[in-house]
Amino acid sequence: MRLLILALVASFVPVVAGAQSTAKTPSGPITATEIDGDLRFISSDLLEGRAPATRADKLTTEYIADQLRGAGVEPGVNGSYFQTVPIDVVKADPATINVTASGKSTMTLHSPDDVVAFAGSAVVKSSASGELVYVGYGASAPEYKWDDFKGTDVKGKILLVLVNDPPATAAEPKRFGGKAMTYYGRWTYKYEEAERRGAAGVLIVHTTESASYPWHTVVGSWSGEQRMLPRDASSAPPLGMRGWITDSAATALLKPAGLDMAKLRKDAESRDFKPVSTGIMIDFSAQNSVRHLSSSNVVGVIRGHDPKLKNQYVAISAHWDHLDIGVPVNGDYIYIGAVDNGSGVAYVLAITRAAAKLPTPRRSLTFLFYNADASGLIGSQHYGEHPPVAAACNY
Repeated sequence: MRLLILALVASFVPVVAGAQSTAKTPSGPITATEIDGDLRFISSDLLEGRAPATRADKLTTEYIADQLRGAGVEPGVNGSYFQTVPIDVVKADPATINVTASGKSTMTLHSPDDVVAFAGSAVVKSSASGELVYVGYGASAPEYKWDDFKGTDVKGKILLVLVNDPPATAAEPKRFGGKAMTYYGRWTYKYEEAERRGAAGVLIVHTTESASYPWHTVVGSWSGEQRMLPRDASSAPPLGMRGWITDSAATALLKPAGLDMAKLRKDAESRDFKPVSTGIMIDFSAQNSVRHLSSSNVVGVIRGHDPKLKNQYVAISAHWDHLDIGVPVNGDYIYIGAVDNGSGVAYVLAITRAAAKLPTPRRSLTFLFYNADASGLIGSQHYGEHPPVAAACNY
C-alpha cells in the first residue's frame, strides 16, 4: 500500500505542476516539506500511538478532517467526514492466560516468551482445546492451484500455521505474488480460513524473516487490548484462541512427537504437502475484560463531473492507527508508527490537497483514512461492508 501511495505521489507532482499552464488555479507541486509537516504531527508522542477508541483517536481523526476541510474537499459520509465503526475491545488478564500441551509433548507455553495468545471474540472467558494439526501455510488458493488442507477435517483442532505465502520458485517466479505478499500470507487470512473450517484455535509460527518484524512487535501488538468488529450472529463460530508462537517454542513442542520444525517448513513449500496430525493436545484458557466502543474512518470526496463516469470512484487510502502505548523497546513505550502508517496518511493528505487544486476530475475521488488496520483491517472491512455511496457505484 505504501509503495502504491508513493507511486501516486510521484505521478501527481508533474500533473499538478503542469496544471498551472492549462488552468488558472493556485496549484503547485507536492513538496517534501508539506509531507514532513503532517508526518511530524501524526507520528508525534502527543498522539500516544494512535490506538482506535482512545483519546488519541479523536485528536488524529479531527486533524485529518480539518486538513480535508481546509483543502476544500467535500465530506464523504452523508455530510460528515466521519464514518462510525463499532469496535469490541478485549483484553486478557495476563495472570489467567494458560496454554499447555500434553500427549506426545508435555510442556507449558509461557506468555509472552513462547506464545502470545488471545480471544477470538469479545467474550469474558475464552478457551480452546484440541489436537495440534500442522497445516503448512494454511492456504486454500485455487488460482494458484494450491490447497494446504487436502480435504482434511480440521473442525475442533488447533492449527499450527506458517506466516507469509509459500515462496516463489525458479520455475514459478510469480507464485503467490513472487516477492510481494498476497492476502493469503497475512495473519488475518490464517485466522479467517481456520474459522471458516471450524477450527478451535490457531497458532502462527513466527520468524523475523517470514513475518518481516521481530517478536517484540508481536508482543507489543497482541499481548494487550485486541480490537475487533462485533460478531454477526449469522457468521461462522469464532475461534476460541488466536495466537502466535516463536519458532524455538514450536520446535521444542514438536520434537517429542518426532517432528522437526525445519523439515515441516520445507515440506510446506510443495503443492504435495498434506496436513500433519501431531498427537499433541493444546489447552488454552483466559479471563478477559470486554468493552464495546467505537472509532471512525475519515472520508473525503471530490465529485467527478462526467455524467457517465462520476459514479465510478477512485479510492486513495491509508490507515491512521498504530499500536498505542505498550511494552517498552529501548526505553520507549509509545509506538508512534511514523512509517506504519503516519507516512501513508501524510502522502494521502498531500495527494488530496493537490487533487483539490486541479480542475474537477471526470471520475469521483474518495480519500479514505481508515482505522484499526493494526487490529485486522477492521476499518477497511467496515467501509467495504457499509460503503457510504450507493451500491450501484463502482470502485
